[in-house]
Amino acid sequence: MKKEILLTSLIMMNPVVNLQAKEITEVKAQMHSKYETLANLSFESNRSFDGHYWTYNQDLNDATKHYRKFKWAIEIRDNSDETMTHTDDELKMEYFLVLHKVFEDGYIVSSESEFRVDRLTNKRFKLYNCDSSLNCQSDYANTEMILENIGDEKVLLIKNLKYVFSQDDYEDAFFIQTKK
Repeated sequence: MKKEILLTSLIMMNPVVNLQAKEITEVKAQMHSKYETLANLSFESNRSFDGHYWTYNQDLNDATKHYRKFKWAIEIRDNSDETMTHTDDELKMEYFLVLHKVFEDGYIVSSESEFRVDRLTNKRFKLYNCDSSLNCQSDYANTEMILENIGDEKVLLIKNLKYVFSQDDYEDAFFIQTKK
């Protein structure tokens, strides 16, 4: 047993072992530098949807329902410092997504749901509706996002919006970058 420990110690002290560890670290850093980032990007859907919002008039004690077209607007923020620890397994997502409905008359309704984004590959991501911690750990209420560069613009495809935005009439949607 002592010989095995001594032999292992000698091998680990070898500069070649340290070099290999350093090379692995460098390769990992190079891989991450080639990843597309979503942090601090904003996107807007390339088409409009039918929707409504309510306004309340306190003087008349009356609410009015407004039917208008809207576009989805998405802000994506870096989530590197945030860890969700209220689940059984510590869950760390790479990005936090904020969703808004921007109506044609300028009225904006922000979603009350929490959305998280986790990386699958260089340009593929998983979008989760994290209203429930269970949703963030299962195959429920999530979908895939793909980021592509088309010319000078970034385009984001979100597949099956209905799975995360809880609306039956939304399928795949394209989003065009609005903020660089």
